[in-house]
Amino acid sequence: MIAEPQGRQVEHSFEIPEQATETVFELFCDPGRLNALTPLWFSLIVRGSYSPPVRLDSRIEYRLRWRGLPMLWSSIITELQPPHWLVYEQAQGPFRSFRHEHSFEPSEQGVVVTDRILYSVFGGSWIDRILVGPDLNRILRYRETAARGVLATAL
Repeated sequence: MIAEPQGRQVEHSFEIPEQATETVFELFCDPGRLNALTPLWFSLIVRGSYSPPVRLDSRIEYRLRWRGLPMLWSSIITELQPPHWLVYEQAQGPFRSFRHEHSFEPSEQGVVVTDRILYSVFGGSWIDRILVGPDLNRILRYRETAARGVLATAL
């Protein structure tokens, strides 16, 4: 029997110009705005109501549809250092393990956002290589465009 890999990683960094670190951090910490940062094909819906800001140990429940399959997912905020660091981890859901790290660093032009996802999937490396990995990369690239758009309209 082949052992399950320890996990995979995807990472994406981008800069949002002319914004304060606190403003960008608040956007990514508001569960009510996750839909605006998620592509429609992923169909992520936050269940319940949440009052920003999230707190350490906040649990967020989602309903999603990935590649036509309905799923329930819940995550917990496991690390929080406003306005520079946010981590949530899957409590229940479709992954064997899932950890999403967000960092927000001021720059001369604005804020550098880095999304880093460490994860392991059920079904082995071919599921990751063909389906999960490419979709996670697409979602992170979408978030770059979406975050810039949301913040530009908020001005």
